[in-house]
Amino acid sequence: MEEIPSFVPAPKSLITDKDAANVAAVNTSNAGNAVLTSMPKPTEASLDLKLNSARVAQLSLLPDGDVMKVGEKRRYAIQLNSEVPLSLALLAIRFDPKVVKLHSVSAGSILPTTGEVPLFTPVIDPSGTCLISISSLNGKASFRGSGPLLFIDLEAIAAGDAGLSVVKETLHLVATDARDLVPDIKQGTATVKQ
Repeated sequence: MEEIPSFVPAPKSLITDKDAANVAAVNTSNAGNAVLTSMPKPTEASLDLKLNSARVAQLSLLPDGDVMKVGEKRRYAIQLNSEVPLSLALLAIRFDPKVVKLHSVSAGSILPTTGEVPLFTPVIDPSGTCLISISSLNGKASFRGSGPLLFIDLEAIAAGDAGLSVVKETLHLVATDARDLVPDIKQGTATVKQ
């Protein structure tokens, strides 16, 4: 059996004398609770809310004011106009499923088609929403310029307003440099007549 030493050193305090003096200066009451004796000074801060016109990406639904007949099929484009290179675009498109049927969503000609092409993922919900993700992350080619970002193939199935629009609240555009980018949406209209 091993012998236990008869001498055990006393525990050392983790608080230095200087820290103890600072705590004592703040905690002057006998109640044992720390009391803040002076408020920290406020820091001057300002927000620059000016929009830099060079950091705007515009999305437009084309053609605008289009009229279709029941049974007709048509291709619409979401046009991108951005001088800022983008690495990610997440957007949702709404439509009225009682008026139009969304058959497919495909990548537009502004997206690179050679090399490491962006990942294009559309998900169509027949109840009236289509979610699209375009990702140029992980070394894939970024996209910018002016041209069709994506194409939407619709079929008119009943008379009324197609309700075709880009959902502003769910739109996310990310620049390759991750700096602020202001999205600007120009909504179009599409109606169906008998």
